[in-house]
Amino acid sequence: MENDKENIPDSNKTPSQSEEAEATSTPQPEDEIDLNSLFPDEEKDLNSLFPDEESRILLKKINKNKKDLHNLNDRFHDENDLQENDESASRGNESNPT
Repeated sequence: MENDKENIPDSNKTPSQSEEAEATSTPQPEDEIDLNSLFPDEEKDLNSLFPDEESRILLKKINKNKKDLHNLNDRFHDENDLQENDESASRGNESNPT
């Protein structure tokens, strides 16, 4: 009888175990991504051009990263402008003692 237990293959998983393994390996999107709303300036139907969810997720992430980089770049420019204004103001005060 002990031999019978040894002959049971490990691949006999219960359906719930295999479903859990599949659920953890592929992320399930909460909502379907509408590319037309993400890229409103495009004339073509992007949803029909990119029907697979992986491409839509990638494009959404790229769009978010692009926006984040623009915001970061704007903040750097604003900070640089403030520093230049402070430096020019301090130089002006040094040359004109009161």
